[in-house]
Amino acid sequence: MAINPITGKNTPLVTTSSNTKKDTVDQATKKSPPARPEFDSFDATAVSQKIKQALASNTSSVLNEEKINAVKEALQQGNYQIDADSIAEKMLQFDNPFNSA
Repeated sequence: MAINPITGKNTPLVTTSSNTKKDTVDQATKKSPPARPEFDSFDATAVSQKIKQALASNTSSVLNEEKINAVKEALQQGNYQIDADSIAEKMLQFDNPFNSA
């Protein structure tokens, strides 16, 4: 059906009932309407339970407590040397991971 642009109402398409080869070819070349996309589903409860299980099973600490304490002690004693150039390079790499600076 076509939509009449002035009234917005549907108007039926006019078809002829002739049996010519052109009509047969036109019928064969018509495309079917595109299929509706399928949507993924998401179960937040199941995902959150898996995250909780993963966190509970991870018994190792992400932080290296020994190294943290050593750096704190060196800072307090004034023995820790800060390399500003190295820090700047790491910051730039973090900002742009494709930069080979």
